[in-house]
Amino acid sequence: VRPVTFRSHSGDFLLAEWGHSYERVTEPFKLFGRLEIPAGEYEFDRYRAEVSTGTQRPISVVLSLQDGKFFGGDRLEKFVEFQWRQSAHFFLGLSFRENVVKLPSGNFTSRLGSLRTDIAFNSHWAWSNLIQYDNTAEMFNVNSRLRYEPVAGRELLLVLNHRSAIANDNSFNSISNEIVLKLSY
Repeated sequence: VRPVTFRSHSGDFLLAEWGHSYERVTEPFKLFGRLEIPAGEYEFDRYRAEVSTGTQRPISVVLSLQDGKFFGGDRLEKFVEFQWRQSAHFFLGLSFRENVVKLPSGNFTSRLGSLRTDIAFNSHWAWSNLIQYDNTAEMFNVNSRLRYEPVAGRELLLVLNHRSAIANDNSFNSISNEIVLKLSY
């Protein structure tokens, strides 16, 4: 239910919403291998407020706050995103999401930070990158795609995926590396 939704002609956006969901857990499970979620029926009432500026501007912002129930406990989610469109050829986005969860079996805070860049060299060549850090998995991920599209419907992609675990001494231990070449015709 969205009792408040506002979108301006310039693309600015404001909303307030309430959501209700139901989930049946047939077998108990553990979050992060330590927080027990017992079998049972769970109802979630969630409340969210979000405001964002139009993405046609050189700089745009999204702010979101969501609160409500989570498997017999509570979850507060905060999200912020900044985007900079320097031109039609360059985009930079930075986002941060934090979930503070309080459960009967314990508490945790998850954080996900992302950096995204898109560079369009011309109408045929583009390079996109996504770098993420996730504290709950203690992982650092990189996805990089170089795209060549000589004509519509034909595409060549060179993709690099890299995952690293963060050790106790804050060093990076490579988990996986993948290089993929994709051709669409």
